[in-house]
Amino acid sequence: MTLFFRERLGDTIPVIDARDVRRSLPDPDAQWLPGSSAFELAFAWVNAGDFPPAVRQVLATVPAYAGIKLLKAIFVKQTDLRSFGGPNDTNLMVSAELKDGRAVIAVEGKRDEDFGPSVAHWKDSVARERRLNTLCQTLSVDPKDCQALNYPLVRRTASALFEAQHEQAKHAMLLVHSFSDKDTGFEEFRAFTATIGAPVMAANQVSVERILDGVALRFAWIRDKASA
Repeated sequence: MTLFFRERLGDTIPVIDARDVRRSLPDPDAQWLPGSSAFELAFAWVNAGDFPPAVRQVLATVPAYAGIKLLKAIFVKQTDLRSFGGPNDTNLMVSAELKDGRAVIAVEGKRDEDFGPSVAHWKDSVARERRLNTLCQTLSVDPKDCQALNYPLVRRTASALFEAQHEQAKHAMLLVHSFSDKDTGFEEFRAFTATIGAPVMAANQVSVERILDGVALRFAWIRDKASA
């Protein structure tokens, strides 16, 4: 049974080989290089045919996620952010089954690149300010408290919640699957999760949950070895 798929121009296509993921990347020539986050993420998950061992080991430290079962995983999954502007691309959107119901996990692959611009630098128009207000309302945080945070983390967390609501899942998670031996970007991630109210204080840790609109949201930073 095929568990892995990729999204391309609205179509969901089975992934047979990790290299298939390249075809769905916005800029494959720049993003698909040995050792890049997209490359490492695709090979780690597709070759495992399941949750990679490093990921499963950390998730198992949380009773609610022990014995998690992978149902479906879509690379470059687009999610409507319910506001003016285009959809958000999630590196890998995972649907899974827990003991007490469904979970949606938005997986962000990470190597040595940064997360992207801060909210203050990104918010350069009225339309973007309106989108930010919508996303912050979803996350139940004041936009004024988000100015120094990385905007991509805001939209990716909102994507996890929106997908969980769409699937009527009880649980949602933003999981950073890091292949950096320096934990590049962790301090920015820690600051973001603290602002949301579910802080991740160290690598290989899952946060406490925060209930948002009936969904139990968690965060995780999981360190793994790169292949290149």
